[in-house]
Amino acid sequence: MMMMKLPALAALALAIQAAALQAIPQTFGFGGGGFFGMNERDAKWQPPGNIEDLDPVIIAAARWDQLPGEWITQAGLSTEPVKVLSTPASVFGQVPEIVAARYDGSKVSSIYMQFIDSGSYFGYTPRQELDSGKTNENLQSKQQRFKRQYREIASALAKQLPKQVGTRGKRNEVGRTEVLRSEYIDFDNGEVVVRLGANENEYIYIEVMRSSDAEHGYMDSEVASMRRNERVKAMRSKVERRANGDVVVGEIPIFTQGSRPYCAISTLGMVTHHFGLRIPVNGLAASAGIKKTGSAKGSKILETYYAAAQEADIKFMRASKFEFDRATMALDHGYPVLIWRRYDAARDKLHTKFAENFAKNPSSQLPAADDSEEMESWPDDSAPGHASIVTGYNAERGEVIFLESWGEHTRDRRMRKEELEATGYMVFYFKL
Repeated sequence: MMMMKLPALAALALAIQAAALQAIPQTFGFGGGGFFGMNERDAKWQPPGNIEDLDPVIIAAARWDQLPGEWITQAGLSTEPVKVLSTPASVFGQVPEIVAARYDGSKVSSIYMQFIDSGSYFGYTPRQELDSGKTNENLQSKQQRFKRQYREIASALAKQLPKQVGTRGKRNEVGRTEVLRSEYIDFDNGEVVVRLGANENEYIYIEVMRSSDAEHGYMDSEVASMRRNERVKAMRSKVERRANGDVVVGEIPIFTQGSRPYCAISTLGMVTHHFGLRIPVNGLAASAGIKKTGSAKGSKILETYYAAAQEADIKFMRASKFEFDRATMALDHGYPVLIWRRYDAARDKLHTKFAENFAKNPSSQLPAADDSEEMESWPDDSAPGHASIVTGYNAERGEVIFLESWGEHTRDRRMRKEELEATGYMVFYFKL
């Protein structure tokens, strides 16, 4: 990617729209939601009244201990607590979809704002409906509205940021691989860095950090400074061996995909975050080329998997089937296993219900794997694909422990190893 000089302020709005600036918030992996669905807006949309103006607070880190509004703790990032603002707020003249604060203990370490995101805007469209062509007309109209809204927000922010922050922006680049190489613009007033990331007609975000804390790489600085043997030891320290025979890898965040077709991308973000990589879901999705169609069809997900492993300086291997023994070896070292499998709603309900029962009664048992009626209920090759993360196992019970990118409630689900071996069709191993 060729680097360009930072444009003059008069041309900054055009530059933001034209450049493929990919997002790199340091830790966040939000999956949509917020105050308003951006898909409900149109060109004449106006925010409701009584909106808190966050500008004076955001650009002065000394005031972060008194953030206005109502904030709700978001589960999933146990090592880096996150609170999401639940009341509408104005930021640099715009009302973001999401405003969230990351905490280091009781201290706010950064504030993240998502203004528009194609994944949450277009939601999910079943592949058969997409192939039928029924949605084409509506989709084209929706894409035009999204493109218009993107340009309006980008233009407005480009005008407001230099005025509010009090400094010109500086363009930076990060990423070792061509697939994930990204650009962003930093506005640094000496107290805070206001980081603007945008990907043409994909998303716009801002993250604000203290100037002394701003990082300019994908890897967590603490992890990046560790030797490989130290990283290996740190991974093993995250393995919990429970009295009931469960072996579970802990401290894996959950990045909720919401209505977006991002299960393969959200789970990748969760696994690589575990290894110290700090690329958000929307940045990975843009790099994968997921189209604004409500489907992951035609995307370059595998290339993004390889690139993420390179950025994290870890090894990456894939297999066409799930093998319990191989997976347990990885989990023993603290390495979660990412799997693409066939999905069935009825089986999902069964696994959800069993996880609830098992928490109350540890002697509960899943249906026997050699029962013919049970095996017939497993999804076959005609079922839709889905990505999950295997986080543990119980060898004596013959079970795998897994989670989904749907929320904290999916943690510690259980499945017979035979079912996963029968329904998994692509397995990804990441290791140091």
